[in-house]
Amino acid sequence: MSRSFITECLVLKSTNYKETDKILTLFTKSSGKVNSIARGVRKITSRKAGNLDIFDYSKISLVELGDFYMVSQAEVISSFKLLKSDLNSQGTLYLIGETLDKLLPYREDYSTLFRKVIEGLEELSVSEDKDTLLVDILVTILSDMGYWAARFPRDINYIKKYIESLADNRLNSSKLIEKIDLL
Repeated sequence: MSRSFITECLVLKSTNYKETDKILTLFTKSSGKVNSIARGVRKITSRKAGNLDIFDYSKISLVELGDFYMVSQAEVISSFKLLKSDLNSQGTLYLIGETLDKLLPYREDYSTLFRKVIEGLEELSVSEDKDTLLVDILVTILSDMGYWAARFPRDINYIKKYIESLADNRLNSSKLIEKIDLL
């Protein structure tokens, strides 16, 4: 029997599937990281389309289908438009999203971390010192997951290398940030 529930989420990853669907990786407030399918979301007439963009903070209705979820409704709470409109901030969003995607285990409760990440992104939207705030957000993620020690340096390059060592592969967002810095 399938279970449905309403929760808040941050869209971490989005992949087109078939002609009109998307496979989404969501960081949810109530269930942690989950994979879901949004059927028909790529149709021009879809009411969910503008509410499930990557890095959108949304309120969604999910139907559990075994190890997978189906998005039945979605309403955007914050699209972080200011962050998405700036190229450097987009690189920051991708780094945060990729860190969460690579390190969070599936279906484990991280509701406290969820709230901290959302608050960090809201603060990042209006902050002038985005570099320091990025370090703070990444350290918060690593600390809440038990990967951070106070003796570690709060240096962005150290943190990226450390995340890569935990994930056992290179961060794709680092390549994006390097390309942005060259512009």
